[in-house]
Amino acid sequence: MGKLDNKVALVTGGTNGIGAVTVRRLTADGAKVVFTGSNRQAADKICAETGADFFAHRVEDADAWPALMAMIADRHGRLDVCFANAGTNAGDSDIET
Repeated sequence: MGKLDNKVALVTGGTNGIGAVTVRRLTADGAKVVFTGSNRQAADKICAETGADFFAHRVEDADAWPALMAMIADRHGRLDVCFANAGTNAGDSDIET
């Protein structure tokens, strides 16, 4: 059994760097992972390697968050872990988390 068996995790910015490594680590530890990003080619590779689910999403797009959360609820029924990794260069210092 993995440390995170049956836990549901969201990783923002999961298509490269620390985010991609986190997706791989969480799935290796048994979590069901949904990750976001904007690089579809990288996402397809990570999905094939890990079995994680991808949702194309830019964190600064506030209108897209409800669809992401609905997808997680529909597929998994809950969210146990959120790794807020994505960055933005929007230049807006008033983004709420």
